[in-house]
Amino acid sequence: RPGEANRAPDYPDFRAGYPRRIWPADGGEGHFMAKLQKAADADAPTPPKGKPPKVPKAPAEWLDFAKTYFPALASRPLAGAGEWLLLPAPGSETLNTAKLRVVRGGVLAGSVLKKRFQPAHALFMAYGAQCTNREELTLTDPRTAAWLRGEEIDAATAQNGWCAVLVDGFPLGGGKVSGGRIKNHYPKGLRNLQ
Repeated sequence: RPGEANRAPDYPDFRAGYPRRIWPADGGEGHFMAKLQKAADADAPTPPKGKPPKVPKAPAEWLDFAKTYFPALASRPLAGAGEWLLLPAPGSETLNTAKLRVVRGGVLAGSVLKKRFQPAHALFMAYGAQCTNREELTLTDPRTAAWLRGEEIDAATAQNGWCAVLVDGFPLGGGKVSGGRIKNHYPKGLRNLQ
């Protein structure tokens, strides 16, 4: 194979706890994996010094949306990232990240636009199975391919308002139902153009 002579020898099996290298010549872009384990005699972690960051108050628009469509998320604290609202991982909202550059510390929930909450695609992808209003599709349903192309589809199980679109129980994103049709909110950059 090309580059074979320049490769470092591979390590033993990853499952045994050793690092593993996957070289570009093996297919793909190349990766490195390692399994880390904390030593049994290691010190317990110490909480960061200083006050934990303030958790912003959830906007009323988010609370109304969450109580209607994602009741399990309505009581979760939010974090702000510019105009976006994030749902931090449980327990991470109290971490002191003042000295860290955090690009996105949680699931993008959405933003408030014109006094209405506009949910993000990531919210439906992460929590779509928990949405109270869902359109249940199957992989063989022709509406699945239409959805992935960015088309509107007929609503069979979802009611008017925001809904999660799921295929065999797995989220594909979200849309808005009106008059028995689901307006597609699948991001344009992810759509299947074939």
